[in-house]
Amino acid sequence: MAASLRFHSLLSFALILAFSMPCQSAPQYGFTTELVHRDSSRSPYYNPADTPHQRVANAIRRSVSRADRLGQSSANAPSTPSGVIVSSNGEYLLNVSLGSPRVAIVGIADTGSDLIWTQCEPCDDCFKQASPLFNPRKSSTYKDISCSVSPCSTLSRTSCGGRGLCEYSYSYGDRSYTKGNLATETLTLGSTSGRPVSFPKVIFGCGHDNGGTFNDRTDGIIGLGGGSISLLTQLGTATGGKFSYCLVPYSSDRGSSSKLNFGANAVVAGRGVISTPLVQKDPKTFYFLTLEAVSVGKTRIEFTSDDPSDPVDEGNIIIDSGTTLTLLPQDFYTKIEDVLGKFVTLPPASDPSQILSLCYQAGADVGSSIPTITFHFKGADVELNAGNTFVRVADDIICLALAPGRTTIYGNLAQMNYLIGYDTQNNKLSFKPEPKTFYYLTLEAVSVGETRVEFPSAGPSLSEEEGNIIIDSGTTLTLLPQDFYSKIEAAMVKYMKLPRVSDPSQFISLCYKAVSDTGLGIPPVTFHFKGADVVLGPTNSFVRVAEDIICFVLNPGAMSIYGNLVQMDFLVGYDIQNMKLSFKPVDCTLH
Repeated sequence: MAASLRFHSLLSFALILAFSMPCQSAPQYGFTTELVHRDSSRSPYYNPADTPHQRVANAIRRSVSRADRLGQSSANAPSTPSGVIVSSNGEYLLNVSLGSPRVAIVGIADTGSDLIWTQCEPCDDCFKQASPLFNPRKSSTYKDISCSVSPCSTLSRTSCGGRGLCEYSYSYGDRSYTKGNLATETLTLGSTSGRPVSFPKVIFGCGHDNGGTFNDRTDGIIGLGGGSISLLTQLGTATGGKFSYCLVPYSSDRGSSSKLNFGANAVVAGRGVISTPLVQKDPKTFYFLTLEAVSVGKTRIEFTSDDPSDPVDEGNIIIDSGTTLTLLPQDFYTKIEDVLGKFVTLPPASDPSQILSLCYQAGADVGSSIPTITFHFKGADVELNAGNTFVRVADDIICLALAPGRTTIYGNLAQMNYLIGYDTQNNKLSFKPEPKTFYYLTLEAVSVGETRVEFPSAGPSLSEEEGNIIIDSGTTLTLLPQDFYSKIEAAMVKYMKLPRVSDPSQFISLCYKAVSDTGLGIPPVTFHFKGADVVLGPTNSFVRVAEDIICFVLNPGAMSIYGNLVQMDFLVGYDIQNMKLSFKPVDCTLH
């Protein structure tokens, strides 16, 4: 065992070095965090009583309402070039932490606004919030911004309050509002690696007077727009102005989540990548593209402007992850619907929610019945299949996910299963169809000794959790959902008799003092995959991180990953044709 533990410690050392990379090395630095859809089982908004079709209908209603507010904000652009906020809701949530020590914040990730803000103590008039309010007095890194510095003097909707401190007042299109002090604070983002990433002196709003349509399940808003105080702009120095995301389909809530990448992790390159210019327009909050035409099959429909001398307006469509549908001008949409009606031979139907115009009766597999729809952006032709262009609104009804709207928006259904990269320094947006690059297994439970801990299900049946963990030889630790991991850790603690200590790198959760490699009393850990129980011995479940410290190789993480330490001294075989993975305990030095 001694040789194995020494070997594993080298991997652990490499892992710690990888996560110690400083923010200043922007070209090489990158990280990835989790975006949680508001209807996901991981979301505080999740209502298990809603059917999948009810969730879709609710998302569509929010989409229409949000588009109206985006349109109002865009029309008012000249008077509010840098302080625009347009919507108090969005489709995705982002978990961040503020302050030192860290305080967890669940914020609405909003590409239609710029300001980062949360409710703060003391609160003069706040909406009800389930989690404690952020208390700036308890943070050693909080600092109010004075009226004399540029963040206050250059931003709209700010004023000089008492004690010479900068105050802000923002209102939303739905009459929600936030008022408070503009300040700087250390902001920490979770990472899919399991190690959080911190950024000092991030400008945010400490709200002391907030109200409107907010509810108690979120703590504020994380502005992801293109303005000067948005999170993405403020991280620009550390991330080279690059971010990307890949949105998983609504139908894929199986422990998977959408990802938001920064810096080196956000580079979109390789086969199949196409790019289009990001157009600089007011308001700076929005990300504008130029749409030239839309094709249904081989029938091309040109997108024309109101000015006959300029056939295509630059920056005529907004790309927005917070809007579900893709919204187009009425005349243009009508032409697309007419052409599509000639291609699709399915029986017509009506949208139960009476929002979407073009619907059909359709069973489970409709791919061959729906033509490819291509969005011809300037320099980039993005081909969309049925999963991007139609949405199931009932068991036997699908509807076109395009609709007429006053504001032209490329919504999130059209973006799903594409890796979409924003390069704000070079004003370029890239699309890459997301290949099926991961190998998914189904984990049913984990046993520590005789104690079995069931993997949590997001739905009423385990079948909804097929493919809930990735097996990956490139990840060292095994990462599991926080609640699930906590139960496993508690079971391990009951078995272990060694003195508990801290990981010197402050990364791994459960560690013990162990000078010797013998007599440790480590119980077997069994991963119960569907049809396969993989029993791990001490050399697979613990790693030596120091001469006298061993740590548990399972850890909480945003993604569920079966890492390489638990795979060591197993012959792991992949049969792609028969969709089967096999484990065989061996001495890998002999194979």
